[in-house]
Amino acid sequence: MLFCPRCTLLVQADVLTAEPHEPGPPIGLHQSCHLSFQAHLPFLPGAAVDLKIQPTCMVKTRVFPDSSDYQRKSAICETPRTAGPQLTFSPLRMTRVLFLSLFSCLVVIHQASLISRCDLAKVLHQEDLDGFEGYSLSDWVCLAFVESNFNISKVTENADGSFDYGIFQINSHYWCNDYLSHSENTCHVECRELLNPSLLAAIHCAKKIVSRAGGMHNWAEWMMHCAGRPLSYWITGCHLG
Repeated sequence: MLFCPRCTLLVQADVLTAEPHEPGPPIGLHQSCHLSFQAHLPFLPGAAVDLKIQPTCMVKTRVFPDSSDYQRKSAICETPRTAGPQLTFSPLRMTRVLFLSLFSCLVVIHQASLISRCDLAKVLHQEDLDGFEGYSLSDWVCLAFVESNFNISKVTENADGSFDYGIFQINSHYWCNDYLSHSENTCHVECRELLNPSLLAAIHCAKKIVSRAGGMHNWAEWMMHCAGRPLSYWITGCHLG
């Protein structure tokens, strides 16, 4: 189940196993169904969207954030009816839309989770990043600033459909798995873990990246704004003990 306090969306697995009004087998993913939900999200602005698997029935569920207790209408099966425009998706496309809904809500929930320059430097120092693979603590702080502006929960979509996650903007195609597209998942971590305020998952993955060929040259922003420049001011005034 997914609750998003600032999005009007609830995704719950049992909407695909609702009993029809008439006798018959329950509806499952292996069968045909017409799923409709209300969403107000960046990629589905302000409309009820019908996700069509098979036009035999319709399961409708909506969330109304009228109070702290979210109210949900019971999922029902009913005779399909045409009311307004419909978008037809394959099961694979439907899965992608639902996961995009999840990550859109995650972005809202974690919006602007900022960490200060010195607090970040202290965490990085505690994780022994000063001098790791030849890079100074200032290199790491500069990297975090130019990639995310110290925003722990930043998520950025790229032109190729992949996403960059967290304070170091680690890419989902190569390093983490967000289940939206093929991923090499070199860090063996779910991308959402890179948004954790503890920063441990992001740091461990970043260390794996730096340990590989290219080091910090794997980050284009670090190459343009940090490499070869005096960076000591990034930790000036920070008490790291």
